[in-house]
Amino acid sequence: MSLIGSINSVLPKKHLIVIAGHYGSGKTEIALNLSIALRQEKAKVTLVDLDIVNPYFRSAEQEKLLASHGVDLLKPIYANTSVDIPSLPPQIFGVFAKKGGQVIFDVGGDDAGAAALGAYAPQFATADKVFYMVVNPYRPRSGNVKQIVEMYNAISRRARMMPDALICNANLGDGTCKSDILEGLVILQRAAEEIDVPIAYICALEGLCPQLACAHIPVFPVKRYLKPEWMEK
Repeated sequence: MSLIGSINSVLPKKHLIVIAGHYGSGKTEIALNLSIALRQEKAKVTLVDLDIVNPYFRSAEQEKLLASHGVDLLKPIYANTSVDIPSLPPQIFGVFAKKGGQVIFDVGGDDAGAAALGAYAPQFATADKVFYMVVNPYRPRSGNVKQIVEMYNAISRRARMMPDALICNANLGDGTCKSDILEGLVILQRAAEEIDVPIAYICALEGLCPQLACAHIPVFPVKRYLKPEWMEK
């Protein structure tokens, strides 16, 4: 059984899955991987690109990849064009009507990006949802407990709802090893205790996943579909 197959039992079951985080946290990579993993057991999975801040490294760039796995994509009207206008399609309102399947929201980075969620606060308030905040403690603005807590609070204010759990995406790019992830996890655990929310998953490249069972937190294997410049060798 593949690692993704073995984790299906602990994948989120909520109708709506919201993924936010600081810029460079890897939230879009996780949203892509999660969408593809969920599609293996769901008849319908939709990924909503709700990033109205960053025109690069976004879900909309992977439309062909998602389509090849049978994942539907909703994206800003002018995504992948030269027009820089943050305009969201009206079809987004339709995903709140539960009609089977699951919907993943890939939200723009930091608290500025989370503001897009606030526009749908009334819909989310009554929805069957889970809200994750992705953290890479090796990135700026999330390198210590204080910064992670501040980011959590800022995202909560702008989104008009609080993340239910954190996702640990501690990595240093291609050179990441087990100790890097576990050291980053310690920082995130301290922040989670202060915020009083759980850590839902540890994310890591597939080859590292078997080494992380000692953490006793579900490990979600990711493939790298995006590669920002700061991760280039």
